[in-house]
Amino acid sequence: FSVAINIPERMEKVLKKDSGIYSFTLTSVSNLKPWLDANTTVFFPEYTDHSFIHLNEVLATSQSIIMDESWNTITPEDVSAMIISVLLHDCAMHITEDGFYSLIGDTYPPIRSQYVEAEPKWSVMWSDYIAEAKRFNSDKLKSIFDDTKPVSDIPKDKIELTTRDKLLIGEFIRRHHARIAHEIVFNGVPGTDGKTLKLADEPRRHFLDLCGFIAKSHNMSLRQAVDEIQRKKRRIHLNTHVPFLMSVLRISDYIQVQATRAPSQLLNVKSLISPISKGEWKKHDAILEISHADEDPEALFIDAEPQDALIFEDLRRLFSDMQRELDEVWAVLGEIYGRYDEMSNLGINIRRLRSSLDDIE
Repeated sequence: FSVAINIPERMEKVLKKDSGIYSFTLTSVSNLKPWLDANTTVFFPEYTDHSFIHLNEVLATSQSIIMDESWNTITPEDVSAMIISVLLHDCAMHITEDGFYSLIGDTYPPIRSQYVEAEPKWSVMWSDYIAEAKRFNSDKLKSIFDDTKPVSDIPKDKIELTTRDKLLIGEFIRRHHARIAHEIVFNGVPGTDGKTLKLADEPRRHFLDLCGFIAKSHNMSLRQAVDEIQRKKRRIHLNTHVPFLMSVLRISDYIQVQATRAPSQLLNVKSLISPISKGEWKKHDAILEISHADEDPEALFIDAEPQDALIFEDLRRLFSDMQRELDEVWAVLGEIYGRYDEMSNLGINIRRLRSSLDDIE
């Protein structure tokens, strides 16, 4: 069935203050909806949910973690950039066989961004990746394919692609999915014979580039992403508060680890090939609840019940990484907005992550 984007109430109220921005946002979502609705993740058959359901959950989480005081400063452009970047951030997972071949065949033109330097052609990226893949050691091969058979070149015809080929391509797309998200705002969705789906016409110059860069930033360190913006534009740029939006996106996406993203019932009717996928599904299935129900009002509590020692250690590392992200977000927001009264209220309502795994005993 088809699921539409669900703009949370507070976001929609701000967005409607500018009818042009509101129309641009809805049209952009509508234009990509048929592609995302299909949810044909051909190169990620074993991944957790990246459908509109996931996008709606990230948006809902984004609204919920923004401090109440911040809404007085948030602009329609902020909300629009947030929605578009959420829409784009993992959309590369939906690329089709035709889209992939158009990438590595260089029929997908290079972009000229205000925020990142020119990157190598996709054909070069793919050639380098295949050369590397042919040297994968047994551990790496086992993690992707669950065997140690060496990698070989993929066929030139999509009809001849095997499941093994698709897993290999999926690893390539996973590595570069953030770059693809950014390039889609310029070129549209990679397709065949120059056919594509594009977002709406931007309301002002460079706005789509900015949305794409915010989406790309979730796969970079926050400081690295902020440093790519000219110093005089870091606080407010195109009427958006870019570091704040980057912070909200990365934290909202990070805490989408609930069990509903990987329903364990599906494992009763399908088996997973990749050990990485098996581990991800087990981690999601181990999460019982995520809540603010803690003595510290700025703490997020995750109740987890891992069923084996490996998942226990994986979750502890994940929670530690999430805490480091929170620490960096608060440091960056303080540096950029803390000295300016009119923007010092921009922040999130989570500082600390606690879990049922904190006590090893």
